[in-house]
Amino acid sequence: IKYIVRDDKTDVKNVWELSRLQHLVTVSKAYVITLDEKFYKFVRESIVSWITSNPYGYSVNWTCNMEVAIRVVNVILCYELLKERIYKDNEFEIIIKTMVYYHCKHISENLENYSELRNNHYLANLMGLLISSKFLEEKNKSYYEKLQKFAKFEMQNEIDKQIYDDGVTYEVSTGYQKLVYEILLFSIVLGETEENKFDIKYIHKLYDM
Repeated sequence: IKYIVRDDKTDVKNVWELSRLQHLVTVSKAYVITLDEKFYKFVRESIVSWITSNPYGYSVNWTCNMEVAIRVVNVILCYELLKERIYKDNEFEIIIKTMVYYHCKHISENLENYSELRNNHYLANLMGLLISSKFLEEKNKSYYEKLQKFAKFEMQNEIDKQIYDDGVTYEVSTGYQKLVYEILLFSIVLGETEENKFDIKYIHKLYDM
């Protein structure tokens, strides 16, 4: 798919941004606060609609692995917020777990580590891989634990390469500073386990950022 069209009318980022499904985390929080079924229904219908419109590997929403990674983390956040309600909806639980499986598979097979000068895209890939493999580990513990250890190992290597000693990202952009910090923070909050802990040096770099 030719997803970059250089004109004034179209921008794939408009599609990508919506398909990150970040807004569904806010709607999930609204359900937790109110227990109003309309919020749960909105999240459910949105995810089912997204899957229907974006079969695995067959839309612009699969062309950039960073987008895949951000999306799967948001879907997992929705699941964690809604899980007490989802436990009563077996069909939707299967839909979400299947969605996470294919996203994890896609991330692992399309890592954006194509050059020595890696950037926030690769960090996002590692975040998505770490958190989705942790989510799935009960299905195949040995396999998904390997993915988690790989993602954490790579992330610790990358933080040394991409973050200067003063805590600034080498891309020297306030926008990317915030993005990269959130990626690294989400990874430790949502992806760390007792068996797969981040080094203290990593935590110090977060403080510096």
